[in-house]
Amino acid sequence: MLGFLLNRLASEFRTRTDAALKPFGISPRALGLLLTVAQKETLSQVEIARRLGFDRTTMSQLVEDLRQADWIGRETQKSDRRSHVLSLTSAGARRLTEASAAAEAVEKELMRMFSSDDAEDFKQRLALMLASLEGGDGFM
Repeated sequence: MLGFLLNRLASEFRTRTDAALKPFGISPRALGLLLTVAQKETLSQVEIARRLGFDRTTMSQLVEDLRQADWIGRETQKSDRRSHVLSLTSAGARRLTEASAAAEAVEKELMRMFSSDDAEDFKQRLALMLASLEGGDGFM
């Protein structure tokens, strides 16, 4: 039953988020990538893909799409010429701000029946569940 409920919730969340992001010309995956790059952790493209659960092909295509939109830049790491570091452009930062607000509005609507503390607790518990399946610590 839990799997069914989580799947239904994820499906509804995806549908609403897709609709909210459509006017900005961005997908939820692309938004996730921009959010991760904006954290300025100097992660390689491969590390970001791993963190987001993207396969190589998906990540490569997404990076290329975002580069063509001039939302991210990509540079070769000096320490490892096979590795690339992504950075947010000023246009990407603007798009991130707009799209994040739209995505947050969807989240707020879906979590409206919870207090802010309960909503945060719910998200942390979901992260812990996911991490336990992936072997991590569950903190976002």
